[in-house]
Amino acid sequence: ALDAYYTTINVGVSLNYSQFYFDLAGEILGVDNVEKEGEITGVTREDITATIGYLPTEDTSVFFGYTVGETKDDFQGEFHEDRGYFVGAGYGFISDETNYSFTLAYADLDGDISVDEAPEENTKGKTSGFSYGVSMSGPFRENMGYSIGLKIRQYDYDVDGTNEVTNKDITSLTLGLIF
Repeated sequence: ALDAYYTTINVGVSLNYSQFYFDLAGEILGVDNVEKEGEITGVTREDITATIGYLPTEDTSVFFGYTVGETKDDFQGEFHEDRGYFVGAGYGFISDETNYSFTLAYADLDGDISVDEAPEENTKGKTSGFSYGVSMSGPFRENMGYSIGLKIRQYDYDVDGTNEVTNKDITSLTLGLIF
C-alpha cells in the first residue's frame, strides 16, 4: 500500500451558458516525500478533468466528463495512469451567502501500471468506482470568494485476465480563493 500526502495547486476555469456548464480543472504539482525502508523517495500525483453539466433545476445538476489521473512512485519505479469517463449528479443550496454542494459520481476508466525495473510486471486493466464530494463557498472580500471542498474517490483496479484487484482510495481536501 502506498500512503502519501500531497500539497497541490488546483487551477480551473468554468463557463456557464443558460442551464449548461463546462469545467476544466487541474490538480497539478502534487509531490510528497515518503520514507520507505530508510530511503526518502518522491511520489507525484496529477489529475486533469473536463466536465460538461446540465442544471435541470436550480438546485440539481447532472454531469459527465473525462479525467486523466497519474501517480508516479519513484521508490517502486511505478507509474499508474487512469483515464476515462465518469457520470454523476449533484445537489446544492444557498444559506445566507454560503453555497453548499454535494456530488456523487461513478467512473469507468482504463488503467495501467508501468514498472521501470520489471517491464514484465506491467499491467493493464479497468479502474472503476465512486467519488463523493462536499463543498462550500462564499464571499470573502469585495471581488474575492473562498471555497472549501472534500472529495473521496474509492476505485478498484481490476487487472485484465486475472482476479487481481487493487484498491485506489484518494481523498482530497481543497482550500481556495475565487477571483
